[in-house]
Amino acid sequence: MSVDRIVVAKHVIEEFRKIDPACIGDVVSGVGLRGIVHGIFPLDRKMKLCGPAVTMRQISSRDNRNWARHEKVLAEMCQPGDVLVMDCGGRMDGAPWGSNVTREARTRGLEGTVIDGVTRDSEEIVEMGYPTFTRGVTLPHTHGLFYSTCLNTEPVQIGMFPYAVMVAPGDIVVGGADGVVIVPANRADELLDLAKRRHEEDGRMAGLLDSGKMHGDPEVDAQVAKSRAFEGVKQAEGYKW
Repeated sequence: MSVDRIVVAKHVIEEFRKIDPACIGDVVSGVGLRGIVHGIFPLDRKMKLCGPAVTMRQISSRDNRNWARHEKVLAEMCQPGDVLVMDCGGRMDGAPWGSNVTREARTRGLEGTVIDGVTRDSEEIVEMGYPTFTRGVTLPHTHGLFYSTCLNTEPVQIGMFPYAVMVAPGDIVVGGADGVVIVPANRADELLDLAKRRHEEDGRMAGLLDSGKMHGDPEVDAQVAKSRAFEGVKQAEGYKW
């Protein structure tokens, strides 16, 4: 099933970039969407990314020929600022990504890469500072193992089962030290407003706690209730936090 890529305005993407990914994840979950990706983290905790998804899937090939199509996706489908999202089904036996393709991705201006699988050459990639989010690292390549399909034509899925998350071409991918969250492109404006407000409430809570106030204080309890509302959660009767 081919899908039309929804183009999210650049200023919307830049506003998401300013917000803590945890707050974005809170509101995505709060409206009943599955968008928090489990089990995929940055090679370096300082790595961050925020941009529209270009998607591809890697499945098992039938023979030992190299059917991978990274170069086609990079050359024909990726634009500066895009995030390449690669669905490898969580396979850990070979790396579809490494330092050389990282160099090309960086030259082409990509925002970063998210792989539901592994990479190699991790030290070089970290030294280059190119945001790369994976399940881990390994030594073997995947030449002759993978067949590339769904080249930015339809949604893919990433993350640990049973919590896999759908990523459609053009969805906003936000990543930080604690993981990745996906914002559906068709709800970006709505979720941006909620995420901004959630982020502001988080700041107010931090201010209250930094001032020495604690749970049980009316102001703190009221702030907790506001935060839970954004998360789509109601406090149980008799419990304040």
